[in-house]
Amino acid sequence: ASFDQNKTIYLTIIIISSLYIILFIWCRYMDLIVDRSKAKIRLLEDNNIDDFYFYEIIFFTGNRFNAGTDSIVYFNISGSIADSGYRKVNCTNEELKGKVFQRASIDSFLMTSQSSLGSLNYLRICHDNSGKGSKESWFLKFVIIHDLQTREKFYFICNKWFALDKEDGLIDRVIPVAASKQKTELKYLTEKQTKNKLSDGHIW
Repeated sequence: ASFDQNKTIYLTIIIISSLYIILFIWCRYMDLIVDRSKAKIRLLEDNNIDDFYFYEIIFFTGNRFNAGTDSIVYFNISGSIADSGYRKVNCTNEELKGKVFQRASIDSFLMTSQSSLGSLNYLRICHDNSGKGSKESWFLKFVIIHDLQTREKFYFICNKWFALDKEDGLIDRVIPVAASKQKTELKYLTEKQTKNKLSDGHIW
């Protein structure tokens, strides 16, 4: 049928197609902005400018209901040579507030050290329970610590709540480094989670 005989149908199709293309472009643009934000490695506030040994600390927050937190998180990395001392991730900082340790998030931080900590043994991690309401508690899946000099990665599996009113009521935990079998399983889960985020975590 000609355009003149079916103007309404043709115009409807043209308008819907145009809106679809516009929305597709907008969604893709927004996804790129979100991806760039997630991929950013943030500096710890207490890094020393004179330190020249670097670690990347990657926190994986769980996907459970109210898993995210706004509490201030502290951690201490213990290695065969030394430990990092307590380092702070200040979620009340305006740059970080509401952007890190949120449900199903992956957050990377650059930590400096005077020298190598050696082969890492365990990670002690806690928070001050200062978040408001449901943002007090935190469900941590696991942590990956990447020695940027040796390229070695250390995996710390948690899968527990840091909450006074959940599970065992602890907000301070010591997590040993994962064994070889756990590390292999965790690598698979990490790759799977990253793939799912690429395919399912986008508006477009």
